[in-house]
Amino acid sequence: MHVHAELSRDDSRLSCEEVEAAIAGYMPKAVDPVRWSEIVGDVTVVACDAGFAKVEYLSRALSSLSSFVTACGGSAEVPWELSALLTDSNVERYVVLAVQDGLTHLTVRNRRSDLTRLMRAMRGLPRRERSAAVGRRVVGGVRELLPVELMDRVADCSPATRAAMAVAVGAGLRPCDLDADPAVLEVTAQAVRVRLGATCCDLPVEVAHQVRDCNSRLVDRETWQRARREASGAGLEADANDLRQVWVNGLASKPTSIRSLVVDHGVNYRALDAVPRSSRNLPETASNKCAGQRCRDT
Repeated sequence: MHVHAELSRDDSRLSCEEVEAAIAGYMPKAVDPVRWSEIVGDVTVVACDAGFAKVEYLSRALSSLSSFVTACGGSAEVPWELSALLTDSNVERYVVLAVQDGLTHLTVRNRRSDLTRLMRAMRGLPRRERSAAVGRRVVGGVRELLPVELMDRVADCSPATRAAMAVAVGAGLRPCDLDADPAVLEVTAQAVRVRLGATCCDLPVEVAHQVRDCNSRLVDRETWQRARREASGAGLEADANDLRQVWVNGLASKPTSIRSLVVDHGVNYRALDAVPRSSRNLPETASNKCAGQRCRDT
């Protein structure tokens, strides 16, 4: 566990003293007090680095974390240490469990956002900034979004639009990929799969949970064009290149390598250069492949 660096006082965020006081007064209902005491020191350090602006935001994150460690911690395979508990794979597994338990879309989205924020702080990565917007309309920064953030923008759109956007930012498909065959969403209890002819891939969990009502939904070029118009009406202006960049951002935000992105996923270096620094998670060595990979042969 890293020790947070001393930072100059930022009035937009809680001081470490305020964070420590809030956590000292917090006792999760679902976690054994003795077990909580074993990780609360690390939780405090990470929460200080996460830069919460208000106590209520911190409290929500603590609630998300306690629910998460109750669901995913305590097994023989996972040591009771924050760095071992708070991993990408555990967070994605927790999101699946939360969806299966019937939690609302908003609750799942908030919990994943809280856990991701804590995980990035634990790794010493910078906070992601919100894209500039006027009202609900995004006027810049679409290409800086992550897939889950873009899907949040279209959460109130029709199933057809959400399916088209998920195929684009979760599987990397473009309108030209849909000329011969439409993409089909296959929803199971474990995953949401995109099938295109003889190829298929699983959507990343953070995208999949937003289209679980889209089983057997077909996405062709015409569907994609209608989806783009509806998304524009909802305040999201994005063309095929923008959505392609969002897909790349999602790949680069997971533990992987540049070689894997280029060789296995067909990402070009221009797209890699355009990935926002706050979304990069590219260690020099990583053998695991990203969850949101392009469709592969089966």
